[in-house]
Amino acid sequence: RRAQSFLVVDCEEDVARHFSLSELRSLFQLEENTPSDTHDKIKCSRCVNGIQVKPPPADADCTNDLSCWHHCREKRWLVDPVLRQCWDAGVSFVFYQHSHRAPERKTVSEEDDEENNGDNAKEESESEEKENDTDSD
Repeated sequence: RRAQSFLVVDCEEDVARHFSLSELRSLFQLEENTPSDTHDKIKCSRCVNGIQVKPPPADADCTNDLSCWHHCREKRWLVDPVLRQCWDAGVSFVFYQHSHRAPERKTVSEEDDEENNGDNAKEESESEEKENDTDSD
């Protein structure tokens, strides 16, 4: 009886997969010697030394399997602020996918550049005014 397989069904695609009792147990067994046992099992070819070096396909979405999602083994690579906050609660690896596209925000350096360019333009126009005043004398 214990060797009996369980049936897991994906409702959307009506695809059946069979797992033995030992396979199901291993899915939920904590492996402390790796940041992500799941990532190890999918044998990812897009990550090198724990860093994603190749992005997922451009048309990938939440319905794709985890091999087509973004992979993060370090907090610094996470762009989502909520995921970054969760990391400190003991997360060791994140698979994420964009479910929607938010408008891109300017980075602090882009805002600084715009402010500096605005200051430079003001200084240039003041210099031109001084030159024009000098020329008319």
